[in-house]
Amino acid sequence: QKDAQQAAIIQRMVRDLLDQLSAKDRQFVRLYFNRGLSPEAVASAMNISVKTVYSKKHKIQTRLEGIVAQQAA
Repeated sequence: QKDAQQAAIIQRMVRDLLDQLSAKDRQFVRLYFNRGLSPEAVASAMNISVKTVYSKKHKIQTRLEGIVAQQAA
């Protein structure tokens, strides 16, 4: 039961983090991280360049790390 409670807390934290992103960034997270699509497939699905996929990935990771650090402080 303790594991289930911890899992629920983590899910809520992740949901709260994602809520702080724009709709397009949430879509990117779903495609790239959740579904594990290749950068080329994400680019095609979102109608962006592969270069933009890589820059968006870096931007989102940096932003989420900042949010986590801020909440931990």
